Amino acid sequence: MNHFKGKQPKLITLLIIIVFLFTIFTYLNSKVIYVSNTGKNHYPGTNNKPIKSINKAINMALPGTTIKIKPGIYKETVHINKNGFPFLPIKVTGMYGKTKLIGNIDRSEKKINIRNSNYINISGLNLSNLKATNSEQTPTAINIDGHSKSIIIKNNIIHDIETDYKEGNSHGISAYGKGISNIQIVKNKLYNLKLGNSEALVLNGNINNFKVSDNQIFDNNNIGIDIIGYEGIESNDKLDKARNGTISNNRVQNNTSKHNPSYNGDQSAAGIYIDGGENIVIDVKSSF
Repeated sequence: MNHFKGKQPKLITLLIIIVFLFTIFTYLNSKVIYVSNTGKNHYPGTNNKPIKSINKAINMALPGTTIKIKPGIYKETVHINKNGFPFLPIKVTGMYGKTKLIGNIDRSEKKINIRNSNYINISGLNLSNLKATNSEQTPTAINIDGHSKSIIIKNNIIHDIETDYKEGNSHGISAYGKGISNIQIVKNKLYNLKLGNSEALVLNGNINNFKVSDNQIFDNNNIGIDIIGYEGIESNDKLDKARNGTISNNRVQNNTSKHNPSYNGDQSAAGIYIDGGENIVIDVKSSF
């Protein structure tokens, strides 16, 4: 005797209701907010009436929101500290090569800082001209830290991020994890970076499950890609390491420390460096 026969229609009906509600929820949250450097912050953020501040758009965003930054030059530091949902990420997008975030007008060390955030996508931005004003600063185009998961950094151009101090540090893209997981860094271009003692692209600390692929990293004065562990980013020694990741299809070339003031002429910049990471797969054939 089939005891489940009468329950099947109810289960199917429940599944249909769940799918319907999810579809409605997705539709209601799939909002687009437009940003323009000629906009006004009291505008509604439509295509014809964009707002001026990227940070204001982020504050307005809900899961599923796409923030479209129009071509132009933007000097604000972008702070992201909020969450999307699975299938409903918060997207911050620009027009490739033409949406430019430059300089450090507010003296911040970072152009985009993603902290304790989930389901965030960053794409199509050109980040440049960020320079250390003292040896303690670490200029960085895009940084991820704290407890964050499901972050995608894709199709961005990063250049002229620099420190000229002998004891200085700088990054193009960095993640310093106290519990970061599911990061994808793909199809970005990082070049002409003055890195001091640091790296163009670095994952350091408690970071689990990552993908670094199809990036172009060239003409920098130190290491191209570095996967690091045991530097005290995470207080739990067993978790203080970037792990369970893949590095593939990257073009990493002409990165040398020859003229880097931190190295006194020593040429020791690696292309891809695993410095305490664990369970990392590197596709060497397609990485150089």
